[in-house]
Amino acid sequence: MKGLIRDILTFLRELQENNDREWFAGQKPRYQKLKEGFDELVDRLIAQTAVWDEEVKNLKAKDCVYRIYRDIRFSPDKRPYKDHFAAYICGWRGRNSGRCGYYIHLQPGCCMLGGGLLSGTGFVETDQAGYL
Repeated sequence: MKGLIRDILTFLRELQENNDREWFAGQKPRYQKLKEGFDELVDRLIAQTAVWDEEVKNLKAKDCVYRIYRDIRFSPDKRPYKDHFAAYICGWRGRNSGRCGYYIHLQPGCCMLGGGLLSGTGFVETDQAGYL
């Protein structure tokens, strides 16, 4: 697992330096392999979380993992890709839930695992488990 996280962070560092479609197209097979590994990690986290939170037991990674593609339509920042991998695990609608849940975020210099609820104005309630 450490090797996977190390490889994801290396890829994301390179993406930060080359955040354009041409570079990403050349790295797509590498990205897909890393995303598959991240999805497996999220599936394992869901299974482990279901031990104490039964609401998440029917979730799959595809319900929880955020896309790497940014919505740039109305943003002055036109970088097409996010520089992090993230997932929100919540028993009701996964990443699309407005309820409290569990969050994993992998980004160079900012990796965390936590729980809480994010509102439009920031964290309303949080119980951060810790930084990785």
